[in-house]
Amino acid sequence: MARIELAPLTQWITQAAVRHGDELPAHLMQRLSISRRSASHVLRKLVAMQWLQSLGTPRRPQYIPGALRQVVKRYPIEGLEEDAPWRRDFAPCFARRLFRYATGHQETAGEEALLKNLADGQAAAGYRVRALLSAIAKSDAFRRTALAEGN
Repeated sequence: MARIELAPLTQWITQAAVRHGDELPAHLMQRLSISRRSASHVLRKLVAMQWLQSLGTPRRPQYIPGALRQVVKRYPIEGLEEDAPWRRDFAPCFARRLFRYATGHQETAGEEALLKNLADGQAAAGYRVRALLSAIAKSDAFRRTALAEGN
């Protein structure tokens, strides 16, 4: 079995886990031209490193990004708008993280539309953190959390 270097693999494995979580071994087999056994071995290493998390049964695992995940996204310089990486990648993630912190819970499926509106509202407010905090504080999800805690 040829040794598979993990450093180049970590450049794309997080996105692969999101897209192919339940079929990640097959995806690795195809992308790296390796056997199922080798793919399973690599995935076990990545789980041990906390790069990935394995859910489900050992016979039918599902992989999701782990605590030490990394997302690498490259943009072509030609024609790139200056705020595109911020607008597409950072702002929605920041809004989600701030929402989780403010409400003290992971978002539910019913709150996904609210998160999208928060991220879209950031652009309209010039990506000001104060405006985002205000929008979260005025949301029904935040009020429900405050009421549930008795505040």
